Amino acid sequence: MARESERVGAQFERLLEFTHQHYRDEGRALLEKLHVPAKPFFQQGRFQWRPTGKALPDYGGWLSGGRGILMEAKTTGLKNKWRFPPDRVHQYTYLVEATAYGVLCVYLIQWRVADEVRLYPIASLAGPGHSIEREAGLLVKVENGIVDWLSVLKGETIGSK
Repeated sequence: MARESERVGAQFERLLEFTHQHYRDEGRALLEKLHVPAKPFFQQGRFQWRPTGKALPDYGGWLSGGRGILMEAKTTGLKNKWRFPPDRVHQYTYLVEATAYGVLCVYLIQWRVADEVRLYPIASLAGPGHSIEREAGLLVKVENGIVDWLSVLKGETIGSK
């Protein structure tokens, strides 16, 4: 089952990478995949990577105009509710802390059963120990391989100071 969720997560990640390149090409946003801090080590005849810290949110960058953004992207096979995984509470905490510095922080969740993607501003979430209700998110248009979450933000003042 873990392999299936990894495969589906990788597909969603490819869609987001394509979307972010599209935004970059249009001058709308500059986002990059953030990686787990790690250092190389040699074992069993090959180099491997050992984490040196906790994972950051999935994506970080800037919107045109200079506003910072951090995004945690998830995909789920659940129908209406998603719970924060206990081993990822640090990511939520990091996003909450970043909002104090004026950074726009969001969760982007792909609801596979409902065949939709929704955006959740961090300020609208109760956090670990609580579920995220699918219907509480802002519906994101997905068309021609573009997960257009940025258009959802245009009419919103999500977390603005």
